[in-house]
Amino acid sequence: MVHIKGYMYKWIMQDLEKYILRGDETYAVLHRLASHGKKLFLITNSPFSFVDKGMKYMVGKDWRDLFDIVIVQADKPHFFNSCGKPFRRLDSNGDLQWDKITSLDKGQVYKQGNLFDFLRLTGWRGSKVLYFGDHLYSDLAVSHTIFTVPVTSLDTFTHSRVFLYFCYFLHCRIILKISKL
Repeated sequence: MVHIKGYMYKWIMQDLEKYILRGDETYAVLHRLASHGKKLFLITNSPFSFVDKGMKYMVGKDWRDLFDIVIVQADKPHFFNSCGKPFRRLDSNGDLQWDKITSLDKGQVYKQGNLFDFLRLTGWRGSKVLYFGDHLYSDLAVSHTIFTVPVTSLDTFTHSRVFLYFCYFLHCRIILKISKL
């Protein structure tokens, strides 16, 4: 209920330091991956206002420069197994735009969408993507398409001080080892 009504987002945004772990390693790993030509995308069920505030806190005001694609309110797991919802772009204020999306551009923020259009618009293929999920139920829906590494050991803390929508960034050291930069 707190998730659906938005209470959780409000509580966390009021006290980021209590819920989100911040570390210089997060920015360093994301920057290193991006500067070595790795394609990075962020996909979450959370609203843009929440993601923006949390990411600014974690990696700085220019956090969107680190990602090739940012998708909010994705409606996972339906994002992975439905073609029904088109992508919509958000403007710089987070307001929904109704223009038809023909490409997913760096620096833009998109809402909803689906995996079929994501792969079509990016040209990326599932076998070339390493996906770290933060929510076991939502992210296992994609396991047959993209190699998924769910953060199962933290799943029990979903509604506690450990805030999972951002805690997969704590595992960026794993990405460094895998990418062998």
